[in-house]
Amino acid sequence: TMTWILSALLAALFVFAGATKLAGMKESVEGFAEFGFPAWFRWFIGAVEVVGGICLVIPKWAVEAASFLIIIMIGAIFTLLFAGENFLPPLAVMLMLGGLM
Repeated sequence: TMTWILSALLAALFVFAGATKLAGMKESVEGFAEFGFPAWFRWFIGAVEVVGGICLVIPKWAVEAASFLIIIMIGAIFTLLFAGENFLPPLAVMLMLGGLM
């Protein structure tokens, strides 16, 4: 079904995005520093993204995972909005997550 495909695509997105943060990829490290966030926050967000992404494809946990990831996306939206940057990508992802609920 379309819901399963959307769940799988979002899961892949979040596992990849979280893994780049946990691996300390240059872009992630610089991005968090640019916005004034401490290094531990990058690790926290990365971990939530990886675990949330995995849980999106586990039916028992999918709604809870989407809820936590929506909170992460709200934070991303406000961070980008206050920085004067494009907040539409996390907004689109947040809306897709909402469609899973």
